[in-house]
Amino acid sequence: MAADSGLGGTPADATRSDEGAARDANVEAPGVPDDAVASRDIGPSSDAESCTSDADPCVVVPNGWTLVAFAPTRSSACPAGFTSAPTDLIEGPTAGAGACACGACSVTTPPTCTAGAVPVHYDNVGTMGAGTCSLVASPGTGPLMNNPPGSCGTDLYQGSYASFDVMYTSPPPSGGACTMPGAPANGGVTYASQDRACTPDNAHAANCSGNACAPIVTGPYRACVMTTGSASCPAGPMSSPHHVGTGVSVSCSACGCAVTASCLGMVTLYADANCRSGPNPVPADDSCNAIYMQQTSYNSYIYTAGPPKNVGCQASGTSSPQGTTLVNEATICCSP
Repeated sequence: MAADSGLGGTPADATRSDEGAARDANVEAPGVPDDAVASRDIGPSSDAESCTSDADPCVVVPNGWTLVAFAPTRSSACPAGFTSAPTDLIEGPTAGAGACACGACSVTTPPTCTAGAVPVHYDNVGTMGAGTCSLVASPGTGPLMNNPPGSCGTDLYQGSYASFDVMYTSPPPSGGACTMPGAPANGGVTYASQDRACTPDNAHAANCSGNACAPIVTGPYRACVMTTGSASCPAGPMSSPHHVGTGVSVSCSACGCAVTASCLGMVTLYADANCRSGPNPVPADDSCNAIYMQQTSYNSYIYTAGPPKNVGCQASGTSSPQGTTLVNEATICCSP
């Protein structure tokens, strides 16, 4: 894609104090010094006043506009005399579903591991299932409700653990917050047309005298006028607008996300019903523990959560396009 230097630039010395000098700044190609074009004055004898509003191919180039050869296609090279600064353009961008993707996910608030029930599994020693903790605790003995979190609870199996293995599982993480912005993806944008604009090599090549030009432009190109930004077409025959740019910027919605983490904690068993005597800490990490070796009875517990580990987040939704903006926007006006 060529540089966007041809998008409507108009030199500051568009008029001269000498009324007899040609006002050819409006058709100067970018990068060509002012006097390199103005000194030629080789165009037709007609001036802006003699180029009537319905004359064709005569074009009056208003102040702030530039003469270009324009085609709503890129299939052909710029026509003769308009080869100095070809610019490939796009027109009418539409962003489809594939134009956006999810960006990087960031955790803004970490989750906690304190709340939630603690699942309980066990087995009977001296049986085929010993050491597997494959049995689910009966209601009332598991899961440990841990409610309120970290308090002394008595909703466990109360009595002797002399014939059991036991396994505790920490509750899953809760809470936390994250953000995942949407970001433009490669592709997913279609265009009404992909255009090309070509700037005159000089005033002589465009057949200009002052701001009145009679360029010879072959199809698919047409003689048009261009200015930077979004603008209304000037009064006269150049009334059909093309809003173009050298590229497109797509804005995207944020993606939904979910915080992820792992939790580990400790279940401390107590011999009494008030969480005071005979504490026996058992890890809540999905390990099968030979608690029968303690030969003890337990009647209360406290679950103590550790900090969340492996904190991260993942997408729980997709990003959708919210709009498009033309890059280096310009307006090209042609005759209908």
